[in-house]
Amino acid sequence: MLCQFGFNCIGKNTRGENVYIKDKRTLSFKDCYTSFPYISSNIKRCGYIPINDTYHDTLFPYSELYGTNQETEEIAAANGITKIFLAAPFNDLDYEENEPVLIYRKHTGEGIAKYKSVVSSFCTVYKQIAIKKAGHCLISKDEFLNIVGNKTVFSGDELNDWYNKKNLVVIVLVYNGYFGKGKNINYATLKENGLFETYPYENKLSKSQFEQVLKMGGKNVQNIIID
Repeated sequence: MLCQFGFNCIGKNTRGENVYIKDKRTLSFKDCYTSFPYISSNIKRCGYIPINDTYHDTLFPYSELYGTNQETEEIAAANGITKIFLAAPFNDLDYEENEPVLIYRKHTGEGIAKYKSVVSSFCTVYKQIAIKKAGHCLISKDEFLNIVGNKTVFSGDELNDWYNKKNLVVIVLVYNGYFGKGKNINYATLKENGLFETYPYENKLSKSQFEQVLKMGGKNVQNIIID
């Protein structure tokens, strides 16, 4: 696991234990695990991942909002860096490996959605895997369940229901960070700034627009996007 996250063994200490280091100055950008928690400056665009509020609050418990009750069931996926997102789209999804994505929490309760639906977090796409397309199984159910593991919010029965859908896509995400209470950016603000112009899946931001969103969420871009 240490090697997967870009640590290198530099020798042993006096007790004979291996010593691993990870140097920010010599990061490997082979994939989004080796560079974690940083994001490569060699990015061309950024997308959105829309998640309904209940699922969002279970999968991203640290991405908190003011005025919401996020006392959700504790599951293994909540504390993991790897998150699994399932989608049943009508059209093909367009996410690329190592592409940053903004996690968009869709408000489904009372109140005006454009003020309560927010971008709460940012991740990087590790893989997009087509499981079923137009009712044709591209990957067996056992392989699907193995890919998903314990990194999703859904139960075994719910995963079976997902597999019965006509179209099914798995997106493996690495959870890079979150904005925190009072710093999430709502839909209305994103729209006013030209950062949310169409359906969530179809929104694609430029690198500079992604950096703009990070700044709007109170983040120091230089501590996230690394050359």
